[in-house]
Amino acid sequence: MKKSVLIISLLLFNIFPVSFINAESITVGYFLLEPHSSQKDGKHVGAIIDYWRNYIAPKMRVDVKFVGPYPVPRLIKETTNGRVNVIALLAKNDERSNMMDYPNNPFVTGSTGIAFLKNHRIKKIESVKELNGLTLGFFAKGFIHPLLKNKMIKWHLTYTTKWQKRNLKMLNYERIDGLYNADINALVYNAHINNMKEKVNIFPIPGTETGLYSLFSKKDKGRYLKNYNQIHPQVLEEVSYLDLVEKNMK
Repeated sequence: MKKSVLIISLLLFNIFPVSFINAESITVGYFLLEPHSSQKDGKHVGAIIDYWRNYIAPKMRVDVKFVGPYPVPRLIKETTNGRVNVIALLAKNDERSNMMDYPNNPFVTGSTGIAFLKNHRIKKIESVKELNGLTLGFFAKGFIHPLLKNKMIKWHLTYTTKWQKRNLKMLNYERIDGLYNADINALVYNAHINNMKEKVNIFPIPGTETGLYSLFSKKDKGRYLKNYNQIHPQVLEEVSYLDLVEKNMK
């Protein structure tokens, strides 16, 4: 009997290494932002999901549990109260810095962008001033770059989580001039899946390059953040996040 128990124990040890069996669990939440994060057929998918599952979590030696997609306000609330340890992806601003902990470095620096119908007068953007007088569609709880927060730009803000599809329809019917997104890759992706790719021009906005971060709950008192900061430089050398984005565009 003792021999059988020993054999089983050895088999389990070989199949499940100690580092896996004793792995600490971390809960990573996300909001709907394709191609970065979404849920399809009951599975969490997207570039930031791949980034955490295949690169960050193994190096941190943690067992990652994904939750979402949540609306951004709920996601922030769940993180500030400690039920979620990490928000997978958010841009940086002062309000969020007071509520959550940012790591040393972003995992990618992205550009904001605007989609215009091809018949629109704007054919490229060289200055934010060219947007004065235009009505831009966006998400009510999303990140608007400070350079675009002026009274000369009108905003049509949508509250539904399907705001991108809805605003693309409004753009198609010319009810708004352009569709803004804090991440230009999300614009490209959504134009593609909503059969608008051939109807629009998508331009980056000069001077609005923004770092994208994984944000950590202050309730954990740096417990996961310290580990992340230690291993993240290795991940940055190992994989390009933009390569993961391109993979999830297909």
